[in-house]
Amino acid sequence: MCAHGDSDAGGPGANDNGSGEAIVLEIARALAEARTSGDLPPLPAELRFAIWGSEIHSTRHYLQVMKEREAPFLGVLNFDQSGFGSAHDRFYVEPDDLPANRGLVELLGDLLG
Repeated sequence: MCAHGDSDAGGPGANDNGSGEAIVLEIARALAEARTSGDLPPLPAELRFAIWGSEIHSTRHYLQVMKEREAPFLGVLNFDQSGFGSAHDRFYVEPDDLPANRGLVELLGDLLG
C-alpha cells in the first residue's frame, strides 16, 4: 500500500497527495492495532507500506529492486488524492481493464457496493 509524497506545480496542492498519505498511515495503524489485539490473524503474505518521495521515479526504482531480487510481488494499492473532484462515492482501479485486476475490481465493488 502506498502513496506519493510529492505534488506537481499547478496541481491541487496539499490534497495531492496529503490525503493519500493519511490513508496509508491510517490503514497501517488500524492493521497494527487489529494484530496487537488479536482481532486479525497473521497475514498469509508480507504487507508493505510506503510513502514515495517522487511518485514516478520512486515507484519505478522500487519495482526494479523487487524484480532484481525476484521477490514475489502480488500487487499494489496506491492511494492518490482521496475525496477530490466528485460529489459521488467512487473508487478507481488503473488499469481497470487489465485481466489481472478483474478479481480486485470485483472484490472492491462488492465490499463498497
